[in-house]
Amino acid sequence: EASYGPDHSDVARDLNNLAGLLRDTNRLAEAEPLFRRALAITEASYGPDHPNVAIRLWGLAALLRDTNRLEEAEPLLRRAVLIFLNFTRETGHQHPHLEGATAWYRLVLSEVGLDQAAIEARLAALYAEAGLPPPTPPPAETAP
Repeated sequence: EASYGPDHSDVARDLNNLAGLLRDTNRLAEAEPLFRRALAITEASYGPDHPNVAIRLWGLAALLRDTNRLEEAEPLLRRAVLIFLNFTRETGHQHPHLEGATAWYRLVLSEVGLDQAAIEARLAALYAEAGLPPPTPPPAETAP
């Protein structure tokens, strides 16, 4: 921060990494303000639709899920997936984090009580919003 200033994108990266470490060591209350600050700096640096913003959204959403704040995590993950989808549409190449973010979004939607059909409908609508065909649903689990 002393070298770059408090609003530099490298500061946001380092704050996000520190927040991730705090999250991994179950220091969630300390991690949250760092995730939020990293997100704010990244949005100001790159704009609201940049993939780096999606990565910050995903990190904050993971922390919110860890603290059982699923209703707060869901829109952040939705926005992250949409950013990755727009990147995919605009570049013609799937963003490397799209599958992981989509899996997390499915998980949070399931944890808020949506059934599989409702989850797939939400994802289909999100893909349509980005101008892409719906995703392939995950394989159905079979009982042993």
